Amino acid sequence: LRARASSPHMPRIVLLVGARDAAQSLPFGDELRAVAGDCGSVDLTLMVAESRPAAGDGRYVQDLLAADEGGAGALVAALLKAPGSVCYVCGGTAMGHAVEKALTRLAGDPSYGGDWLAGMRAERRYVAELWG
Repeated sequence: LRARASSPHMPRIVLLVGARDAAQSLPFGDELRAVAGDCGSVDLTLMVAESRPAAGDGRYVQDLLAADEGGAGALVAALLKAPGSVCYVCGGTAMGHAVEKALTRLAGDPSYGGDWLAGMRAERRYVAELWG
């Protein structure tokens, strides 16, 4: 991200990450927080969903997308509708399908896996790497 910060066409980046406990199990957590805090001209927003936080109820990435708090859903919905936007999803198959469902709703397509998602895939603007 820092290397690409000098590009005049660097898009806004929203990174939604899931972890059991952000303080203990967030992969590359320190690095992600450092880049989000100071990445030059890159507009990076980092949001973490903790499924098993030390205190409080857990939530998943798809919950962040569905919730009004923090504005993740509205922010991602606006970005999905922007020309040239790209969405990458990486993780377990069940999580991936739940995120696809949430994204499809955000995009205004009432049918799961409907036209919006098919169009994004055909244009290589939606890329999912799922396992399990």
